Amino acid sequence: MRAWLYARTAKEAQNEWGMKVDAQLERLRQYAREQGWQIVGETREPATSGITQSRPGLASLLAIADSHRRQFDVLLVESSSRLSRDKVGLEIIVRRLNRAGIDVVCSMETGARSNAALVDALGSIFDKYHRQRIADDARTRRQRATSESSRRRGS
Repeated sequence: MRAWLYARTAKEAQNEWGMKVDAQLERLRQYAREQGWQIVGETREPATSGITQSRPGLASLLAIADSHRRQFDVLLVESSSRLSRDKVGLEIIVRRLNRAGIDVVCSMETGARSNAALVDALGSIFDKYHRQRIADDARTRRQRATSESSRRRGS
């Protein structure tokens, strides 16, 4: 089985708590070796949001998948959230890969069906929390900028 590895982090700060792209790739390499898979390629996207599908690494990966000569059989990621934080976007990516004859394997989401359902539910909760934090942070930054701008005009 030929595997392509994909790793992504949303921000550089994630490097501090083990989500660093290099660390993800090393764990994926180990998983692939344990499965007896041949690693034929890797895509790294550090400090890249998973909310948008407009990502150079993902676009390149999908172009390779769409080529007439299939170069890999499995796309290996740690978690489905590495491909997309948006459920609809994730579904589109997975279907596109499946149409090309490529399976998506999430190394951290394997196991019994009940475990996969639990991981999916927990992932959805985490995604909602993460999106809310991003929105709150953006709102705070806008408020600070507006406040600063008002102070400067008043001076």
